Amino acid sequence: MILRSLPSVLLALLVLAAPAMAESHHELLERSRATLADLQGYQLAAHLTIITPQGGGADTSRIDLRTTAGWPDRLAVSQDGQGVEAQLGTGPGGAWFHVSQLDGCYQGDPATLDRDPSQAGSLDFMSTGRFSFFAGLTPAILAAEPALDAAADSVLDIDGRRVTCRVLTAPPSPPSGDPAVPRPGTRIYCVDPGTGLVLGSRSAVIVSQGGRDLTRVLIFTVDKLDLTAAADDVFAYTPPAGMRVVDHPDRLTNPEALTGQPAPDVVFRDLDGRDLRISDFRGKVLFLDIWATWCPPCRKEMPHIQTLYEELAGDGLAFLAVSSEAPTTIRQFLAKMPYTFPIATVSDRDAALRLKATSIPTGLVIDREGIVRAHLVGGQSEAQLRAALARAGVGK
Repeated sequence: MILRSLPSVLLALLVLAAPAMAESHHELLERSRATLADLQGYQLAAHLTIITPQGGGADTSRIDLRTTAGWPDRLAVSQDGQGVEAQLGTGPGGAWFHVSQLDGCYQGDPATLDRDPSQAGSLDFMSTGRFSFFAGLTPAILAAEPALDAAADSVLDIDGRRVTCRVLTAPPSPPSGDPAVPRPGTRIYCVDPGTGLVLGSRSAVIVSQGGRDLTRVLIFTVDKLDLTAAADDVFAYTPPAGMRVVDHPDRLTNPEALTGQPAPDVVFRDLDGRDLRISDFRGKVLFLDIWATWCPPCRKEMPHIQTLYEELAGDGLAFLAVSSEAPTTIRQFLAKMPYTFPIATVSDRDAALRLKATSIPTGLVIDREGIVRAHLVGGQSEAQLRAALARAGVGK
């Protein structure tokens, strides 16, 4: 049986199957890891069909995926569907990053590629400054699911090439107890025994609405897969005419971001009335947080700052949180909170005009030479703060 349209027939795979092969999930997983470890290039064309319950029927949409990569410094990924177009990559002429929902695109120096398959699904270039070599292969990488059983075989037609695949299934996850939390339904994977890569899959996600379980289905279909890299002319990007082009990803969402620029030598005053300047921290990495006692996102973020301060402050790393409020207001706040990182005051003018803190919290990571390496707007998780510090070499 040749499956030319996975969306229409994948449910029947367990019934209409060829004689089963011997490979287990464990063996296929090991083969997948070996393939990824040896991989020097690939070209992938695939699409994702999304079926969402709506009213008495279902809404179906499609996302097209195109990727090619060549180790160690070539990557071009495109995604188009559901009203979103995304382009990212790197090549001899530099790196690029564009999502149609953002008012602009980034172009800069060639980016670093990461070979860790566990990070393949992370495209957060704005936080890390690097892409995954396996970014385009994310849905084709076999997961190490604990309850994945080999059930049958099936034959897929991949760009005119017949591939007999191993069909693996995973049962639905039990309810978490919180009806607002989506949970995985049945997952079915068609795996190429030669490479251990997933050539087709059907994954269900169950959500509860109005006391009823609704199932959203995602069907991944590989149209073409070639484990070689394309020619160099693919690894380049030309922005559409009239598009705003920025020289750092931070400026895609914050045009005034200071990232890549020398930090302004703003003067602060600690709670005992002593002056200190940003230049006083030269030779150390400085995490500077602009906050206020009345700001809910600031208060939510501060425990993460305290955790990092207790873990990392000292050799080569300093923390300073500054507010434009009166020292008495800050002291009253601190009397109820167990924060021990240094706190000082800053003028409203310096915070807004020189530090570009037009909303709070705003965080700046300033490297040992006084260059801003991260400009964060809004409350950050601990992981996001760690990633920002890593831009200045902390924690790498």
